[in-house]
Amino acid sequence: MAFSGGNEINHRTGGNPWTWNAPCQKKFIRDMRAFLQSCSSLRQVPVGLVMADTDRDDNALYYNCRTDESDELENAQWYGINTYVHCDDISDPTKAAGFNLLRDSFKSYDYSIPVVLTEFGCVSPSFPTVDGYEAQRTFHDAAFMNLREYSDYFAGGIAFEYSTENANSIATSAYPFKTYGPQNYGLGYFSPEDCTDSGSNCTYERFPNFKFLAEAYASYDGS
Repeated sequence: MAFSGGNEINHRTGGNPWTWNAPCQKKFIRDMRAFLQSCSSLRQVPVGLVMADTDRDDNALYYNCRTDESDELENAQWYGINTYVHCDDISDPTKAAGFNLLRDSFKSYDYSIPVVLTEFGCVSPSFPTVDGYEAQRTFHDAAFMNLREYSDYFAGGIAFEYSTENANSIATSAYPFKTYGPQNYGLGYFSPEDCTDSGSNCTYERFPNFKFLAEAYASYDGS
């Protein structure tokens, strides 16, 4: 369990550099941590934040440090990054250029807090058609995270997203989302198209990539 102090605030700068709102975000994390620390009878839950993968070096280093050295609550306790860097059907981790660059970046930071890939799962027309559904993500990057050369730097990841959002996808990949679309991020979708679960029941239909992700996660050897 963890608390996030914000999601992709580096995309909310009004055209200014990432430094425009970063100090406020850091102080917000500090205030959250101070409040939680004051609740001595409650479980202490770590506070972090989620950033889009832009200005990677600057953001990652900034939130892992203390601007005020005397303030022990100012830095994040975990760091989330929404990143889409493995955009093809490469199963050999040594050839996964984007994913390896991401790993090497955090390796170079000598990071002191856990790093979570809070969004991953690139969509691309290069992925295979399976059972009539185009561009089914094979999620080899999810399996890579089970390997020591990656798990030493990443605490895990959250595949984006559970269900394709019809409003976002309809322009390029309409229901039932069998064609490739740049917003078709779902592991499945809800049917029928007009279901609301109040007037009509919704049924979750899995895409083939749901199975690929499950297999990738299952490849973890906990021994």
